[in-house]
Amino acid sequence: MRIRTRAVLIALTRIGQALVGMVLSIVLARTLDKTAFAAYQQVFLVGGFLAGLLAPHLSSSLYYFLVRDRPHGCRRHFIDNAAALVVVTGLASLAMWLFADPIAEGMNHPEIASDLRLFAPYPLLFGLMGQIQPALIAVDQGWVATRQLGIGFALRLVAVLSVVALGGGVAAVLLAQVGATALTCAIAAPVVWRALTGEAERPRLGRMREQLTYTLPLAGAAIIGTVNVQLDRFLVSFFCAPEVFAVYSVGSIELPLIGFVTAALGTAILPDLVALNQKGDLKGVRRLWEASVEKSAIVLIPATCFLLPFATDLMVTLYGASYADAAWPFAIYLLRLPLRVVSYGMLWRALNRNENTIGAIVLALLVNLGVGAGLLMAFGDHPLAFVAPAIGSVAATVAASAWQQRIVTRVFGQPMLPLAFCGRVFAASFVALVPALPLLAFELPAAVRLALAAAAFGVAFALVGTARGLVTRDEWELAVRLVPGAGLRARIIRLAATVGRWPRV
Repeated sequence: MRIRTRAVLIALTRIGQALVGMVLSIVLARTLDKTAFAAYQQVFLVGGFLAGLLAPHLSSSLYYFLVRDRPHGCRRHFIDNAAALVVVTGLASLAMWLFADPIAEGMNHPEIASDLRLFAPYPLLFGLMGQIQPALIAVDQGWVATRQLGIGFALRLVAVLSVVALGGGVAAVLLAQVGATALTCAIAAPVVWRALTGEAERPRLGRMREQLTYTLPLAGAAIIGTVNVQLDRFLVSFFCAPEVFAVYSVGSIELPLIGFVTAALGTAILPDLVALNQKGDLKGVRRLWEASVEKSAIVLIPATCFLLPFATDLMVTLYGASYADAAWPFAIYLLRLPLRVVSYGMLWRALNRNENTIGAIVLALLVNLGVGAGLLMAFGDHPLAFVAPAIGSVAATVAASAWQQRIVTRVFGQPMLPLAFCGRVFAASFVALVPALPLLAFELPAAVRLALAAAAFGVAFALVGTARGLVTRDEWELAVRLVPGAGLRARIIRLAATVGRWPRV
């Protein structure tokens, strides 16, 4: 399977997952009062935190082991992985059940203890569901993985929206999510098993130890990294009223673009990076990795430049006027987006040097805690306290990025960051803002202004980016696949070829 196809499929599932979560968040924010919505967000925060401690990195080790030992060792490695997942995620689910009361008290919302217990199976089920994509993509069954996860997204969406339509509360919504995740695993299990090859064997401690050894540096980093990612929300939940947390929680988000671009590209090129490293071709590793950084920059940098001045319009459009203040943490979170064009973790996984991740993540956690908690306590009741944890999160990302680039320079003998290319993308984005910014002076509904501004910016960036050679023929050909009609697609490509002065092919 081509890298581009693999990247698109991974991107579709990641953005699908993010969009389903966003749609449910929007629906619940508009149908529940802020206290009830805060309860849902807090329970999901705890469940997602526990599920993300070890499960995602343990599942992603399948990319390495199934590629390395296929076709004969796939099933036994999958069984070993599943056994390890059941142990670690089962302990997370048990912890969520046992410590529901102190967790609820610490989050200033003791009423959610019963909801935490209802949601306790989620970390276990989430861990098992996380095996679907890496197992199938590792054996070149990317389309099958996309279909199975698409079924899961649809089940989750239908289940929750049905509960909401019937007037169900937070407990019913959480149970619907657990049921949909369990059904997704049940439907996908036989599909994954048929796609794998090799003899099935019972779990072996030796092979499980090999997977855990590979995952251990990632696992340590994952625990710290998960704490780091969710720290700002926990700080707001511990120090502020549930209603304040409800507003902050919808603003303190990373756009689905992170999963759509950086994570998807990184995951897509991981098998190729592994193969290049096994051949000793570090130059090939560098070329492929830097190419993925440039592809990420083409999307993430323009998104940052556009959304910063229109953050309030986006929050009001999605969640309603009562959540307008969520634009403040959202705008601060946007500042992290340009730094996320680089996926250092994927590089270290490919080189089997996962220990290089830990120093950066520990540093990020310390900076996040020091800056976020320090500013929160220093500001006290001042309005700036509301965005203090978000500032800490941005500072942590800056520190981690600097640390990672230092390690990359040491390993490869030179920096691996296309600064000149990123600078050109920034320049094109600022130029593309010129036709969009005047709309801020008009009294328009937030959704109308946002749509008009997005159209103006999108067209302007497409033209400027193509003329400057930033948007290539490949990107245009991939984008126009979404346009209906072969004739219209051909006309768009001809126009882009004229603007970009591409040679005839």
